[in-house]
Amino acid sequence: VYNTVQIGEQCWMKENLRTTTSPSTGTYLIPASGTGYTYTGKQARWYNNDSATYAPMNYGLLYNWNAAMHGENYTNNSAPTGVQGICPDGWHLPSYAEINTLISYVRATPEYLCNNATTNISKAMADSLYWLSSTAVCTPGYDPSSNNATGFSARPAAISSAANRLGRDAYFYTSSASIVSSGGQQIIRPWMCRIYTQSSSTGANFVLSTQPPVAAQMHVGASIRCVKNEE
Repeated sequence: VYNTVQIGEQCWMKENLRTTTSPSTGTYLIPASGTGYTYTGKQARWYNNDSATYAPMNYGLLYNWNAAMHGENYTNNSAPTGVQGICPDGWHLPSYAEINTLISYVRATPEYLCNNATTNISKAMADSLYWLSSTAVCTPGYDPSSNNATGFSARPAAISSAANRLGRDAYFYTSSASIVSSGGQQIIRPWMCRIYTQSSSTGANFVLSTQPPVAAQMHVGASIRCVKNEE
């Protein structure tokens, strides 16, 4: 059961996904202790592999992109909309275009802006809990009690590829990516939405990964928010 929020014409989960099993096969997604994130297979884990601490904080799980997409193929530089991925029936993994729709709506709504600046929307997207302190006005870490005007409730669950980011970053996978060739391999760049404790804006980031997989390389684990299918 997940709480939801209506923002503009979109209905979003206002909590990070936390399912530990594949929705279609029931396969357990959390790997054995000491196993790194991989490009193949579907993986999810709690931050620092510590469910006792972080499950009660409602951070949700960090999923590799293959788990987020639920194994759906990605073969070109498109930005697909409507990819269910790991989301439950009636919901889907947001595309980059849908993230942009969300951001554009928030920027166009005066009560969501900090100091009346259309780029200052990260406070309106961020939850009031767990963000590290910042002295920069209009950032999630500055007076967090005034955060979350939209109700999106982003929590800084960090990302698996960077140490010491808990409390600083919220990253959300999309179904969109770019693919380029490098060194005889296809490099896939999944797109993410990022909210940062010391940034007043909300933006997109690329995360490099490789397909086919290269030995010892690791895939990034990030949070997932699902958006409701249009009726």
